[in-house]
Amino acid sequence: AGWTGSVHSQGVGWDQGGQWPAGTYRVSCRSDGREFGAGSFEMVDGGAIGPAAPGATLVVFGRKGPIGGAPDKQFVVGTFDSLFAEATVPPRAAGDSTTSHCGGFDPLGAATSFDLSGVVRNRVVTGTGRISFEPPLARGWYSIECRINNRSIATERFEMTGPAELPSLDTRVIASGIFEGAEQAPDDDAVPDVSFSAARIRSFWLVVLFDHPTDTGAGKFGYSCKIAGARNALISDSGPQTITIVPGDRAIVLRTRLPLAAKQRWTPGRHTLTCTAGIGTFINTRIELTR
Repeated sequence: AGWTGSVHSQGVGWDQGGQWPAGTYRVSCRSDGREFGAGSFEMVDGGAIGPAAPGATLVVFGRKGPIGGAPDKQFVVGTFDSLFAEATVPPRAAGDSTTSHCGGFDPLGAATSFDLSGVVRNRVVTGTGRISFEPPLARGWYSIECRINNRSIATERFEMTGPAELPSLDTRVIASGIFEGAEQAPDDDAVPDVSFSAARIRSFWLVVLFDHPTDTGAGKFGYSCKIAGARNALISDSGPQTITIVPGDRAIVLRTRLPLAAKQRWTPGRHTLTCTAGIGTFINTRIELTR
């Protein structure tokens, strides 16, 4: 009673990968014979990226606001708002389609997909669209492949570079989230936020994803996190924490709980969450507590 929306999830498939035949699939969800949700997806060959079609090209360029940069194969983290791809395909290779279905992988193994809707110009099909990494922050090599009718048309690789935020470990923050919770770490269905009800808070959880492109700093990663209120009053403190970094780890995930400090209570207002590792600060953000 009282709910206004719901989320339903269902896994369909196998425990091991590589079982889905390549092709286009449609998902349909029904209740009492009535379809209430539908979608489609495409499975492509999971092997190495195929060769480009003769005469086809795929270039990547950055855009800062309304200004587009020149195509490049190397970009510096934080110097652009979005990355765009442009595919140029001869009509013979494109067949009767002007839309390319593209996919890519980042250095951490995460996948993305996007479409390039093209038009015929000067006897070639040219399609441009935004690459759906939001935005790419992990340093390393990215691969992009565009397909038409499940056939590889154009491919490209580009590299993200940039200085480390924690030089001793050669790491950068890729993503972070703040969750309200109890003693258990938030699960995959938890949703981060920046505004919370002071009357309902039990404790905070911070989850941070770092990129780690080298073996530098393998061993123990020590850090601590604090939440301060008005006049820098200490409200919560994780205390000294450590993460073991195995040589070759490409990504580092930090999960830490921030319980209420002794003789303190959660009160409405703006609070500051800060995390440090040695002399470096890798998280410094605001949390809003409401009544």
